[in-house]
Amino acid sequence: MGHCGFENIQNKAAAVLEGIDFNKAMMHGMMSFLLFSGALHVNLENLARCKWIISILATFGVIMSAFIVGGSTLDSILGCRNQAAIYLLFAVRKPYSSD
Repeated sequence: MGHCGFENIQNKAAAVLEGIDFNKAMMHGMMSFLLFSGALHVNLENLARCKWIISILATFGVIMSAFIVGGSTLDSILGCRNQAAIYLLFAVRKPYSSD
């Protein structure tokens, strides 16, 4: 575009784009509209058919979250260091010892 005499427009456009915080624009500006439009396309009949599996998975997720958050809170308060639980929860490979 620079060779067609549009250098000034190109520089202004670059300055405008560099001034935008895309993380803030996406998370605070566009995400709510995207979630709302996605919710409009939910088929309630399919959701009602799958209510038991959704309930089971949601309950399992809440219980696991409670154990993870509770365990990490207990770990930080009491100073208990159960390394095996950390390796299992976060799927971290246990470091090899040099012994």
